[in-house]
Amino acid sequence: MLNTLGLEAWVVAKRLRHRDGGILVTQLYGHPDRDEAISRMRRAYTASVTTLWGTAPAEPPDVRGNLGGTR
Repeated sequence: MLNTLGLEAWVVAKRLRHRDGGILVTQLYGHPDRDEAISRMRRAYTASVTTLWGTAPAEPPDVRGNLGGTR
């Protein structure tokens, strides 16, 4: 229910008739599987990234840090 349906821990706890507000559910099952955790982190960080007006995209990695773009 936590990973597949994305329900909050307190909702799962209520469904399981726990009275601790989701503490036990979080301790036992609160860890999403690796792929889901990565997906959540990517969604969280990409949603908050905004391009500033007037900024140019970064230079390709091979010329970054070199004077005049030479090696």
